[in-house]
Amino acid sequence: ARERCLVEVREERVAQRLRSFGFIDDVRYGREWVQKLDYLRNITGLVGVVIGMAFAAVAVVIIGVTIRLTILQRAREISIMRLVGATNWFIRGPFLLEGALKGFLGGMLSLVLCYAGYLLFRDKSGGTLSGLVFFGPEHMVLIIIFGVLLGLAGSLVSVGRHLRHV
Repeated sequence: ARERCLVEVREERVAQRLRSFGFIDDVRYGREWVQKLDYLRNITGLVGVVIGMAFAAVAVVIIGVTIRLTILQRAREISIMRLVGATNWFIRGPFLLEGALKGFLGGMLSLVLCYAGYLLFRDKSGGTLSGLVFFGPEHMVLIIIFGVLLGLAGSLVSVGRHLRHV
């Protein structure tokens, strides 16, 4: 907010200086338009966060359902493992690993698709999209880690809920 006030003060100072010249009749620098554009930018950022959270929730649900199906498919093996004394964490381990692997592959797939979009939309001639850049290495690692965490979350929820019933 303080930065925005400083920009407005600077804009007003420049406008006053331009008005002081005798050969200038009217000065319009579009403060209202810039404020509306800034407001729209803030709204689109918020909408992007909400959509991203919705996609993350869907990913957790999908991974949870696939882990549930795997648990139901291996119910007989799980009951035999319990009979011979396997602990719950020993039984959960492969399912958690499967969820983490699915999250890793989902993160890698998202990076591949983003790179394909980058190659498609970048402008080699220096036009309007010439400033388009791809993720840095640290961002790519964060995306993959986030995918693994989503996979683990989905499998933890599913394993915790459905392993009791098997």
